[in-house]
Amino acid sequence: MPIGKEEWNSGRKAETFEARILKFLRDNRGYAFTSSEIIAKLGYKLSIKNLSSFVGSVGITYLVEEALKTLVAEGSVLAKIIETDFGELTYYIAK
Repeated sequence: MPIGKEEWNSGRKAETFEARILKFLRDNRGYAFTSSEIIAKLGYKLSIKNLSSFVGSVGITYLVEEALKTLVAEGSVLAKIIETDFGELTYYIAK
């Protein structure tokens, strides 16, 4: 996500994926989301138009799923496998 020159000059550090995901889930208490829904709600677009976009999509998916594993391990987020018409999906919700 691009930042403005003022933010650049302030030297603000970027939030971690864990922090952004946890904030999103806490702001949406009462709802559970899949990792792909979380990715979309954080503003990332998964795409396979070309090799570069495919690699980027795989990378962001990996980073978010690893962040979710960390949040589940520390107890901030709960994970539950739900049977859907598309098979089993893991949903995440803030604790």
